[in-house]
Amino acid sequence: MGWAEIISLSTFTLALILAIRQIQIMSQEMRPYLSFSGLDTAFIASQQPDSIGMAFSLNLENVGKCVLSYETTQFDVFINNVQLPNVQTKSTGAVIGINTKGTYNRFYSGISPLPTDCRVIFSIEYFRINMPKKKYKLSYEILLEIKENTIIVLYGKSSAN
Repeated sequence: MGWAEIISLSTFTLALILAIRQIQIMSQEMRPYLSFSGLDTAFIASQQPDSIGMAFSLNLENVGKCVLSYETTQFDVFINNVQLPNVQTKSTGAVIGINTKGTYNRFYSGISPLPTDCRVIFSIEYFRINMPKKKYKLSYEILLEIKENTIIVLYGKSSAN
């Protein structure tokens, strides 16, 4: 092997090292972005007389450029200004792929008296799937009004970091 081949091989190796380093830097700069895209609510039948059940579905969307994992750290529901007891669920989160939507569901039964207003407060921590130490937070509060078995969203406010 002559000097020309050695220099050519060295140049190629250096270019490859610099390209790999650039990819590492770019991947570290990719911040995950979890977006709240809506709250679906529904009444569900209850086996108890003069009571009703309610279902809540958080619609989430990964609008970032990396796969992320999320965990719901708070999900509080207030009916007629009274907080419902927290429901134990098997799952508090999931993994969401790039440009993918996900849904987080909660169900409550035996709500009595029948609700006239409802407030939902939730917080979610999320992170890049390969960087669990750097966490971000999405929080939201939604006020709903219930009239004649119709659920109306009055307002929602968010805070995120």
